[in-house]
Amino acid sequence: MTAVAPIPLAERPAWVQETVHRFRTAYRREDGLLMISVHPDGSAHRRVPVIADFGDVLPFLEELGASDVVDEQLALAEPHLWNGLYRRDGRVRLFLNHDWLLGLLELARQRDGDEALVRRVQTASRALHDHFQRDGFLLDEVPEWGPWTSRLWPASPFNGGYIELWVEEAAMTKEPEPLDWARDLARAWVETETFQEAGVFEPRHSVRLPVLQPFRRRASTMRARLFKDNTNLLWGLLTLADATGETRWRDAVDRWLEGFVRHFYGAGLPFSFLDRDLNGYEPTLKAAFSALDLLTDLHDAGVGEGRALDLARETAAVWLDLQWPSGLFPAAPGAEYDHLDANVDLAVAFVKLAALGVPEADRLAEAADRCRRAVLEHHAAPAGYVLAVDRYGRPTDDRVLVKYQALITKLALLPEDPADLAGNTELLSLLRDR
Repeated sequence: MTAVAPIPLAERPAWVQETVHRFRTAYRREDGLLMISVHPDGSAHRRVPVIADFGDVLPFLEELGASDVVDEQLALAEPHLWNGLYRRDGRVRLFLNHDWLLGLLELARQRDGDEALVRRVQTASRALHDHFQRDGFLLDEVPEWGPWTSRLWPASPFNGGYIELWVEEAAMTKEPEPLDWARDLARAWVETETFQEAGVFEPRHSVRLPVLQPFRRRASTMRARLFKDNTNLLWGLLTLADATGETRWRDAVDRWLEGFVRHFYGAGLPFSFLDRDLNGYEPTLKAAFSALDLLTDLHDAGVGEGRALDLARETAAVWLDLQWPSGLFPAAPGAEYDHLDANVDLAVAFVKLAALGVPEADRLAEAADRCRRAVLEHHAAPAGYVLAVDRYGRPTDDRVLVKYQALITKLALLPEDPADLAGNTELLSLLRDR
């Protein structure tokens, strides 16, 4: 599909222009870096730099014409990096680097393979492989000879999301190594006992001493998580299957879909977690939109012979009935508060599903538009958009999280006609939630 030139900022809605202005002026620390959060009046709340979430911020500023802010923030981040990776409080943790690397890749794509950004990607990527890879897995952080838990080498399924990033790096650079690393990481997770037996991914409490896994599991109330852990790993497997054409990855995706239905699905109310016996609990909006988003992509990829689409439609039908009269969606069934970013991403997921031409497309598009208008009306505060409100639009958490101020601009990027989203790979890449 031919790329379309971005709409100039001056032609964007007034609220988008004001949001970009706040990134230039209101969300800054003394050193100029963007901070994590402010109070609704604009005063600083949490001054920690938002570098870990640059993937949720900088590509949207780039899309909205604020390339100068993007370049400034990348330069200011340099003192906080170690081998291209973000270091906080003297530690490099992979949970805090996924969106950083994703952001660099997205910016490189937006800038037509900018060589300086590609070099940044390669430096960080090499450090990931050389310092964090053990037995195919990526560890949560570099092992230290301090706390005994670090010597066990824990690894989260969330780190499986780097499969997707390595596949994208290989496609961008035409270098074979990142694709090999992606295969190794995918193989490690697909061969775990729990995936082979149940079709879901659980954290590895000890890569170094696998014999401890069942004992550590019994000490935990949560065995597996859907949002980010399983969903990001699945997007990685799906991307790897598409890039290589290797059947084992597509087979793994099929196996996961079976495990999802058996353990996470919850008859249209997807569970956030599985307990030690793999029983699901705590259905949430985050679990719902991420499942809906992934199921739509699985259908697009031809997985499940229509089953993924049926599951997506059933999930959407359940959550359509939970929409408040205001147009917002509760953070969980029966909850008396919502969540800003989860509402934005559910609106995106509804439009993606509507773009497939399902019979309920008009209702999905209408619900997404009601949600969009409600978010802009009820979450608005002098310094941005607050984290949570109740069904009447009264704040229940008035923090203004800076990354969400960028992510809310997805609502301005969504096309009015869902059909215009179908096949628009560049926009779909920008709208994805990882």
